Amino acid sequence: MSNISKEELDLIKEKTCVYLTKSIHKLCFLLGKDVEKAMTSKSLSDLLDVEDASRMQIDAITSLYNQVTALKKLN
Repeated sequence: MSNISKEELDLIKEKTCVYLTKSIHKLCFLLGKDVEKAMTSKSLSDLLDVEDASRMQIDAITSLYNQVTALKKLN
């Protein structure tokens, strides 16, 4: 197993943050969600405000929440 330097880890982290940020913005646009609201959500139910959401919408909102959670953990 090779060791990864701190610089390499920092670069990976930076690229991951950029990817997640872009993905979050795209999902918010597609779902009609406010980016700021998504970024400050404390739980999945904060984003699931549509009572008659389809399974596909629920899956996309769940993905959005998971990406926001991952980005917060990286920052």
